[in-house]
Amino acid sequence: VVVAAEGSGPLAAGLRDRSGWVRKHAVDALVRLGPPSRPALTRTLGSDDRFARDSAAEALSALGAAPPPDGSAA
Repeated sequence: VVVAAEGSGPLAAGLRDRSGWVRKHAVDALVRLGPPSRPALTRTLGSDDRFARDSAAEALSALGAAPPPDGSAA
């Protein structure tokens, strides 16, 4: 699990990629990592990049963790 938690940061960076294909695969990988990816995903909700925010919200939703209603990172 420690490896998964450490690996979620670089994967979360993929959520900012302009390629929809890269973002989709980053979401899939973060969802497969499960709960250890939540902190990186939650931080990404505060990004200035709308693609990253949308992708992070998608991954959190798939993990069963709804993002905060105001969109802020908790």
